[in-house]
Amino acid sequence: MTHDYKGINVGNLTKDMPHLVNYPKDAYKSVFDGINTKIVDFMWERTTGYDSEVAIEYFGVPITYGELKQEKILEYAKALSKFGISKGDYITLCLPNIPETVYLKYAANMIGAASLMLDPRINSEQIARMVNKSKSVLLFCHNEICKPKIEPIKERLMVEKITNISPTHSLPASLLEQTLETSPVRLKFLLKDYLIRLQEIKDSGRYYQLDKFLELSHQHTGNYIASYEENQPATALCTSGTTADNLKACVFSNENYNAMVNNLKYISACLPPGKRFLGVVPYFSAYGSFCGFHNSFSNIWLVVLVPKINPNKFIQSVIKHKANVGIGVPAYWEQLTKPSMRVYNFFRPNFCRHIDLPITGGDETTVKKLIDINSSLKKYGSEAKIVEGYGETEFGGSVSVMSNAPEKYNLNSVGILLPGFYGRIVHPETGEEIGLNERGELELGGPTMTLGYLGEEEKTKEILTYDKYGRPLYKTGDIMSINEKGELFYYGRLKRVMMRPDGHTVANFPIERRLKSHFAVDDCVVVGIKIREDANGTIPTAFIKLKSGVKGTSELARQLDDYCLEDIGERERALVITYIKEIPYTKSDKIDFRDLERRRFDDMDIHIMDSIFFDRPSLVRKLAQSTIKKIS
Repeated sequence: MTHDYKGINVGNLTKDMPHLVNYPKDAYKSVFDGINTKIVDFMWERTTGYDSEVAIEYFGVPITYGELKQEKILEYAKALSKFGISKGDYITLCLPNIPETVYLKYAANMIGAASLMLDPRINSEQIARMVNKSKSVLLFCHNEICKPKIEPIKERLMVEKITNISPTHSLPASLLEQTLETSPVRLKFLLKDYLIRLQEIKDSGRYYQLDKFLELSHQHTGNYIASYEENQPATALCTSGTTADNLKACVFSNENYNAMVNNLKYISACLPPGKRFLGVVPYFSAYGSFCGFHNSFSNIWLVVLVPKINPNKFIQSVIKHKANVGIGVPAYWEQLTKPSMRVYNFFRPNFCRHIDLPITGGDETTVKKLIDINSSLKKYGSEAKIVEGYGETEFGGSVSVMSNAPEKYNLNSVGILLPGFYGRIVHPETGEEIGLNERGELELGGPTMTLGYLGEEEKTKEILTYDKYGRPLYKTGDIMSINEKGELFYYGRLKRVMMRPDGHTVANFPIERRLKSHFAVDDCVVVGIKIREDANGTIPTAFIKLKSGVKGTSELARQLDDYCLEDIGERERALVITYIKEIPYTKSDKIDFRDLERRRFDDMDIHIMDSIFFDRPSLVRKLAQSTIKKIS
């Protein structure tokens, strides 16, 4: 589908797009300027004259923009072309944030091929399904997943060759030798490299050594650079999925990527060249691929590549690498509010002073937690304020960003739509458009909107509708509202509702939002749990993580229930409260709702609430198991 502003009276758009009042008059139109080119050419042109600037820093090793463009990308592009990859083909990159991921993505784009980017942590069945669906010619994978994940499925993979890449490949031998005595991690990497090479030699018919692959670049003669073609697939990025059957990949064009860069230039903290971006967000995620890496390279920032990070050490990584820009889920930035940071500040005063743009998103949080993060940033030397955004994989990970201009900074919202986007709020049942400040489902469109799901035409049709201008809209499934200032307010997922055994539907988000605002609660997730496998409906259950030092008692459970009833209706509250030490998270750092939904009451210490709309004695009888310790 083509995304542009043709045939639309841009001057009158603010009536339908109130968020445009926050931007210059020509902002909507300018988002489309210069996007009709390949992403590698877009980046190449914007970095002209900055070849001496550092583009990538990897374990302290710098790679300049000149080296990135004139050496690395060209070398990999020639090798891909010599192997036989051509315009319209797919390659699969099942890699972490390492330099080779960057080289291969831009190199494939240079010759007109597309990259399917997979999370190395997904299972073998998911890898096999997605690789074959894309009809990839080559698979590049992280060497640690070769034996456990690729070996069992290699005969089913339709790729011609499998190339294993070590995280140490881009590190100079001299650096490895210097650190061998002091870093067992380096020795571990070298040992794995050796074992992988033995496997490649043993099974040389299927595996390809990276060095051998790169030798093809020296054998290449003739032209290998493909011409630009409108709406040609450039990348496929996966949406969330827990099984091989429901994992989907969104296909994106060159225009999608480039339009995101043009959109993001309008956020209030537009930073000059030379800023340091912490590349922790995975390249295989939409947010990392669009807003993290392509945006950073196109703005001549230095990208610190981090292939793997301990989530509990996010702030330490920001400090270590002196990052000016960092992207993390709320739980990452909340580390700043921990008491241990005061001790850290004693030894390293003002350790946050280099932070210019702290960005959060991808998970729910509270206003209080955001205020606490801002307070900590200021206490530790930064003048910046946390910026929250909202996005979808189908749009490259970001569609709205909070403004940190004092007169517009609003912690209650999830930001202002970026200028290139348009949308409407509709009644979730009738589909009729509703007015400002009214809650409904957000339907969204814009120049970064996916071309569709890879090999899933029917599923693509299911998510699409059209506005009065004939422009495509994506049904987000999120309950939101928009005000006259163009601010978006999030109220939860349309699909995140629970059907009780009595047939009443209860929304998760209002309960979570209320409980999270209680002084004793650190975090909370509400899900529906079945009384037994064959039962109809589920019981709305609140999993509550208490603040340090707070004891989880039946009396507190009653107080929390009373607190909820002050804000939400009797029929809309949780029927069961249970305390939990930690909220489970997926490998993508999002709350693992499925983990909680699979839990059973007979394995939990639960507190059942009284409800005039629900037969509590009946519920108690059904839940009465020998292992239940407390019933309020």
